[in-house]
Amino acid sequence: TELFLLELPFFAPRPQGLSFDQMIQIMADYGYKPYDFTTFQRRPYDGAPGLCELAFAKEQGILRSYHGW
Repeated sequence: TELFLLELPFFAPRPQGLSFDQMIQIMADYGYKPYDFTTFQRRPYDGAPGLCELAFAKEQGILRSYHGW
């Protein structure tokens, strides 16, 4: 798979849930790097970002093959 879209929380909704940092590391362990933020959802409590949807592209895949600007 070239691209995954995952929802990542900025605040743990439940104690056993994985954190933002943990999910970044897990995807890196499988050979995927962050590629794009597709959406953010804000917490009603204070308007802070509560979670995001992050696209992960295969590190050695076609989407990350060009590293120029």
